[in-house]
Amino acid sequence: MTSVLVAPPTKTWQWRGFSIRYQQVGEAGVPVLCIHGFGASSDHWRKNLPVYGQQHRAFAIDLVGFGLSDKPAPSASLAYTFETWSQQIIDFCREVIGQPAHLVANSIGCVVAMQAAVDSPAWVRSIVMLNCSLRLLHERRRAAIPWHQRMSTPLIQQLLGYPALGRFLFLAALPVPR
Repeated sequence: MTSVLVAPPTKTWQWRGFSIRYQQVGEAGVPVLCIHGFGASSDHWRKNLPVYGQQHRAFAIDLVGFGLSDKPAPSASLAYTFETWSQQIIDFCREVIGQPAHLVANSIGCVVAMQAAVDSPAWVRSIVMLNCSLRLLHERRRAAIPWHQRMSTPLIQQLLGYPALGRFLFLAALPVPR
């Protein structure tokens, strides 16, 4: 038997004068807010939302500039930064969800979730990170980090690109069975 996937209805929320699309499934339970990665949208979570919605109020949001949310030109009042998206997430928790939420994020959405937790920890219950992309955050601040970290980072990134080393580190991190 195969299940039919029904897309959650699209809703909109006005944030700083911009139309922001989000989806919601479930009416009860602790809220979960899903944050997409670069080049994606809330549709990225189309298979997860119905499952989360069985036990949670589950939301997925299109960050400003992505998906079906408005895509304004960058300006002095709106820059496309992790801080901007962090504030969007915090405001969404306050205005739409109405309480702190667990943040589930992918790729650069992980950086957005971490920034939201730093900016307003009272509104973030926890963070689940999938395929966290810290490179953009690191690259943006490269000039401000100590020279020895600036020099070693490309080497470490290159080493982690070798499958055998990745497997070794993954296996080393697994718990030992008893």
